[in-house]
Amino acid sequence: MEDKQLLYQGFHSVERLETVIKGEKRVYEKLVIKSYVTALMTDAAGKIGLVLEYRPCVNEVVYDVPGGFLDKEGLTNREVLAEELQEECEIYAADIELLSEEPLQTHYVFCGSSDAKEFMYRVKLNSIQQSRDVDDCDVQRVEWLTFSEFEKMARSGVLKSPSAMLAYMYLKEELAGGEKWTGTLSTSICYL
Repeated sequence: MEDKQLLYQGFHSVERLETVIKGEKRVYEKLVIKSYVTALMTDAAGKIGLVLEYRPCVNEVVYDVPGGFLDKEGLTNREVLAEELQEECEIYAADIELLSEEPLQTHYVFCGSSDAKEFMYRVKLNSIQQSRDVDDCDVQRVEWLTFSEFEKMARSGVLKSPSAMLAYMYLKEELAGGEKWTGTLSTSICYL
């Protein structure tokens, strides 16, 4: 049995949890974060779309995959993602050839501290895109990179986002002729 108490409420919240494990009372803090959707997105030329976005907690502009919090009531995960692609990347429904029915990856983001999940979808566009600045309050720019450029960033430590690294790993396998991501794979992994 769990007993919850709110300790802090802001953009994120912190709850105090009391529970019994192996007959002993334990106390934990739980970081309450909204779950979110992300896109492993490629254009018609096979270039990977990444956003440049300021992340206040690390005080840096970082490369990341586009996406957003699941905080829009009445919308499905895919509908939220389509809205985020429009807001962050200026990608519209007519530009999308494929938005997978199911996420190719679902996992707990910080399973040691939170129950927030990331749902990563595969998105393919029907047109060739150009890197450009965008008119979004959070995203500064959309960069379209070849796989070679993307891999160089992943291997050199330029990619700091776990979501971008996960996208790199999936795309590398896809390009190597591994499993074709049809949106049917859904596994859970934990980052500690």
